[in-house]
Amino acid sequence: MKSYLKLFILLLLALVVAIPSEAQIRVVAAGSSAKTTSSKKKSSDNDEFKHIYTFIKDATFKRDIVESFIIPYDADGNPLDTIKTNGYNWNGTDIVRTSMISIPVTENDTLLMFDAGAPGFQTETVTWTFKPFGKRELSRSMPPVLLSKVHRLKDVTVTASKVKFYNRGDTVVYDADAFQLADGSMLDALISQLPGAKIDENGQITVNGEFVETLLLNGKDFFNDDKTLMLENIPAYTVKTVEVFKGHTKEEKLRFDQSKPQHLTMDIKLKKEYSIGWLLNLQAGYGTADRYLGRVFASWFSPTTSVVLTGLANNLNDNRTPGKSDSWTPESMPSGTQAHRELGVRYTHETTDKNLRADGSVGVSGGSTDYLSSTSSTQFLNSGDSYERRFNDSKSSRFSFNTFHSGLYTTKQQNNISYYLSGDYGKTDNYGNSLSGAFNRDYSDISREALEAIYTTGSTEALQAVVNRAQTRNEGSLRSGSFRFRPHFSLKLPNSSERINIGAGFNYVGSKRTSWNDYTINFGQNPEPSERRRQYTDESPNYRKEWSANIGYSRPLRDGFLELNYTYNFTDRAKDSYMYALDRLSDMGVFGVLPENYASTLDPTNSYTSTTRTNSHNLRLMYYLTKGTEKGFFMFQVMPEVGVDHHHFDYWRENRSYLVKRTSFVMSSMFQTLVLEYRFGKSKNDEGNHYNNTISYRGNLGTDSPELLHLVDVVSDADPLNIQEGNPDLKNAFTQRHNLQWSYRPYGKPASNSIAVVYSVISNALVRGYVYNTNTGVRRYRTYNVNGNNTLHVSDYLNWEFGSKKQFSFSSTSTLMLDHNTDMIGINAEAPEKAKVRNMMLTEDLRLSYKIGQQQLTLQGNLTHRHTTSERQDFNTINAQHYKYGVNGIFKLPAGFGISTDISFYKRVGYGVKELDSTDAVWNMRLTYTPRGNKHWVFSADGFDLLHKLSNVHYAVTATGRTVSYTNSLPRYMVFTVQYRLNIQPKK
Repeated sequence: MKSYLKLFILLLLALVVAIPSEAQIRVVAAGSSAKTTSSKKKSSDNDEFKHIYTFIKDATFKRDIVESFIIPYDADGNPLDTIKTNGYNWNGTDIVRTSMISIPVTENDTLLMFDAGAPGFQTETVTWTFKPFGKRELSRSMPPVLLSKVHRLKDVTVTASKVKFYNRGDTVVYDADAFQLADGSMLDALISQLPGAKIDENGQITVNGEFVETLLLNGKDFFNDDKTLMLENIPAYTVKTVEVFKGHTKEEKLRFDQSKPQHLTMDIKLKKEYSIGWLLNLQAGYGTADRYLGRVFASWFSPTTSVVLTGLANNLNDNRTPGKSDSWTPESMPSGTQAHRELGVRYTHETTDKNLRADGSVGVSGGSTDYLSSTSSTQFLNSGDSYERRFNDSKSSRFSFNTFHSGLYTTKQQNNISYYLSGDYGKTDNYGNSLSGAFNRDYSDISREALEAIYTTGSTEALQAVVNRAQTRNEGSLRSGSFRFRPHFSLKLPNSSERINIGAGFNYVGSKRTSWNDYTINFGQNPEPSERRRQYTDESPNYRKEWSANIGYSRPLRDGFLELNYTYNFTDRAKDSYMYALDRLSDMGVFGVLPENYASTLDPTNSYTSTTRTNSHNLRLMYYLTKGTEKGFFMFQVMPEVGVDHHHFDYWRENRSYLVKRTSFVMSSMFQTLVLEYRFGKSKNDEGNHYNNTISYRGNLGTDSPELLHLVDVVSDADPLNIQEGNPDLKNAFTQRHNLQWSYRPYGKPASNSIAVVYSVISNALVRGYVYNTNTGVRRYRTYNVNGNNTLHVSDYLNWEFGSKKQFSFSSTSTLMLDHNTDMIGINAEAPEKAKVRNMMLTEDLRLSYKIGQQQLTLQGNLTHRHTTSERQDFNTINAQHYKYGVNGIFKLPAGFGISTDISFYKRVGYGVKELDSTDAVWNMRLTYTPRGNKHWVFSADGFDLLHKLSNVHYAVTATGRTVSYTNSLPRYMVFTVQYRLNIQPKK
């Protein structure tokens, strides 16, 4: 690790020497046209140009006018060259659509005069007096310019074919009106149709294989990253465009933290008529098997303020929509039956000058889950596979309250004060029981009744095969709460563009957990239980307090940015866990009720107290450099972050104290350590620096430390079948990740292609291995350091829209994955050995859509080939294929009727197990009716699995085992809904 420290110091020294001074760097007017006032302005040879930035906005809605321009005047009142905004600017952190205009001035100027105009708006003459620039001050901002619209006598309607998507620099813009959707559809149905986009069963969005980490509404993080809330509640008919680009989170922008890596961001832009005034969307429905649905979305938007009320109640336990193009497969079907309820209010306010902004939310949610399952699993072992049959029955209920509030205030001196405040409270109660049996041969078809009676009426063959049988019962409750407060100050140094950033934070998380567990375990053919246990566990106090402080210095350069940041964190955590072995009493009493003398049964072997104090020091350097020419654009960023963590872990167990003191040198993997990017192939007839091709490399280096508890050499046998051990010899894991990518996005064209090669390797990876006792079925778990874990991904993403009216849309995703996994597995008394498994996955996903008028038809196909091998003895090589093919369509019929439907076939072969090698045919359909002349009401009927071919089976195959489960989820049902929508705009 010392070599890494030396490397960092050398790199730091090299950067300090390499950073050019301001006087050495060429002036680049970002955001201006090819001709700027620099060619006309009279100045001495020693004058250096500074920059004044302003925005041109609509006086009514306070929105950027991206096609605006200004005409500056010199000191004699003569007009200079026009400066245009290209509507697409690189501000050092984000690619954003904006009306920002950069005006070059000399450091001696104190007066600025120009005309501002835009097509369809009245031209305004602006005069602004300002103080002279400081010697180290590079730029300054002025208040936005507000333009009023020109009154139009008559609107002219122009009909043209709509393009589904086009590229605007690094931003991909999707036109919502170009997609055909069923009446009553929500935002998730729209996003699932976007070329290159997918939504999984958890609401996670990916675009061309990359996760969307931030979901915005009209440019604002309105739902605090609650993607599901937006996807399920925002009506699709309100959306104008969906824009996808790389950007920073709201909190990072508040802090002026340009060192954080950019995240893939999706911005949902509402149509103008829904961006101001009142919007109400109500939906209610009822269906077979007592399915119900209720939804409310009410919003009030003004140019500066927004308030949204959302409510949801349903027990659909499903996120399928008939006719929706998505990645749903039978194995992703939810388990159990669930009921969910939530109600929340969100607000945001921003002054017209953007100097004051505040937003926040208050919400409550609750629900329940009823889960029944029967599971058959196979564990791959060198000495012969082991088999397990398990039956589960569990119920749970939950309630939570949460709130967050944040704000930003900017002074006239460009100093920023921001805060983030959040808190939540939650409670969960659960109950469950299970019956399981481990066998040395396959007994996947044994019933629950047969397993319960295996020691009374079981066959000789079954008794010879059984390794153990366990009956367990559990009950528990959890109460938790948290509080978080983070103020932040960004101070602009006088007469300079440099900043000092100061932040602090406090975070508290506390909980109280109680649990009951009963174990009755038989080993082998013995009909008498070998283990009868009843345990009551009280985990309190259990809290974590964290204090943090950071100070940073940032300095904009003519062609880049420099930042140095130091962060200190102190964490104080306490966790006590007291387990009482109630089976030691002559009379245990009633399950769930504590006997009076329970305290005498304290089990010191499985009870403990612990305190952890951690001091962390982190130093992060970020140097960012850009160079733009007519031929190309180059970006270089290096951002090493190193730290020292001091851990003091005091652990008391079984009347003995264990003290772990550990000091680790760490490198953060949260940031992109090195970024190189080159853009080339400038678009023709384009005034801005928009390049069609981008080649980039991103490298990450990171350290992962073991859990401190895993370093303590103790044994926990609270669960008799799964015993936990410590390992005091663990080392830190070191991860390297390399990402090389090429993308082609022709500006303004509905086509894109990108190829990505990602390679990651982990040294001293931390894996949870085990030793399996074939005679008892007991596993002893321990954490180990192993080498040999690496992954290679090669992916190609192609999206293309074509045809005389752009009626065809084609997308292709091709992926090759090579994965080497290394685990530690031992049999009986043998020491664990490395178990290496190699996976090869080849996937091709195709989608072709055809749209004519208001009708749309989509063909889908997916093929996945899996090849899994291992050097382990008796390992069965897996050569399996998954096929998915089908068609979905959305059709507008006369008299206000509409149909959206999909039929898909799912086929799996090559596993050699009847439950896995199967074919499923799934047909879903929605019928909608919107009364003529009345757009307020939408009536619909949804039917799922109309062919009755889908079963409630779940399967999973990994390198170490295979699992097949049957649950009580209902794959087929019908639901009838009515939707009411209302939009009230303010009077003009």
